Amino acid sequence: MPETIDSIRRSQQGLPNPLSREIPGQSLTREPGEYAFEQPARINNPVEAADTLFEKIKEPNNLTSLLNLLDAGVTIESIVKTITFTAFVDGMVTVDTAELMNPILILEILALARRGGVGDPRILNSYPKESITADKSLEIMKQLKPKKYKTILENAQALKADKMINREDKLSAMAGSFMSDVSSPRMAAPPMLEAQPGFLDEQPPLEQAALPEEYPVLEQDALPEETILPEEEELV
Repeated sequence: MPETIDSIRRSQQGLPNPLSREIPGQSLTREPGEYAFEQPARINNPVEAADTLFEKIKEPNNLTSLLNLLDAGVTIESIVKTITFTAFVDGMVTVDTAELMNPILILEILALARRGGVGDPRILNSYPKESITADKSLEIMKQLKPKKYKTILENAQALKADKMINREDKLSAMAGSFMSDVSSPRMAAPPMLEAQPGFLDEQPPLEQAALPEEYPVLEQDALPEETILPEEEELV
């Protein structure tokens, strides 16, 4: 399948390529027996298979890694399921035999943990009752997959920077469009209107207006005399 620019960029950043996945029904187009688990299993007895795997676990290098994982808090169930799934993929056992091996290996590894000095090993997986949020998932990824966490963080920062740049470009474009509209003839200020002669221009000044004759001016002598009220007599 030819690679696109996006798939090449994702592979360079360490991200999974969505175009490299198998399509539905792809396994039906391959020759049967291509994989090891498609061949007959080498061991069919779960007890015999568990003893074979347990002997490999007790090897010095494997035992040291196992005790370190248990001391770090990894559950025995997770370790056992990883071991039995690998045995199935390698064609050692079938899926049914692998499931029957799980409780046997859990008890044997628990005994190894106690003899190896792991005080309180975690045995079974505990599933949270509440759904894991995106923030909690990133915290777990930061501890278990620091490289992937760093890549996601860098991609998020780059995406945020691109959004800021696009926002600034849009604001600049809007500002340029506004300034061009202001400088265009459509937005020019209307011409000043010339003063036209009107009613006020035809009226004479206030000091030139004459009083009408029907309003005579009163003389000083014609004004009524001030009325003098009699003083109140004192009560005896």
